[in-house]
Amino acid sequence: MSPVMLKLLQKHTRCVHPSRAHLINAHGQCQWCHATLDELSLDVIHEVFGLKLINQDGKPKWVHIDQEMKVGAVVMPNSASRSKGHILFCGSGRYDVAVVASINPFILVSEGGDMMWAKTWKPKELTVINQASPEVMKVVMTRLELGH
Repeated sequence: MSPVMLKLLQKHTRCVHPSRAHLINAHGQCQWCHATLDELSLDVIHEVFGLKLINQDGKPKWVHIDQEMKVGAVVMPNSASRSKGHILFCGSGRYDVAVVASINPFILVSEGGDMMWAKTWKPKELTVINQASPEVMKVVMTRLELGH
């Protein structure tokens, strides 16, 4: 990680423990538990810098994300939502991400189409991390048409 990225992440990243939030030191580790920035900051990189890590020709590369909240956006709970315990889940499991199926009304669908959230999430509680593939969008739109 570049020194510039490390400095930027240090300003925005906190390692959250039950007792309090701990600052990140100059080595990119939590001052209390020594977790690394790589383990702590992907959500910050998505939210603050609008970047995602991809594999290009076998090498990691940071690319900009289209962060517009629109149909087809792949989203995850933002750090504020997660700190309040708000996660994507249903009775049968937990989901890391969901896809925006509709803006008005705001509806999310799991990538596999097995779960739909119609009233529990607001756009401000989510971070756009990618755009869904055409295959995933077909599944999402089929689930949206089927409804509950």
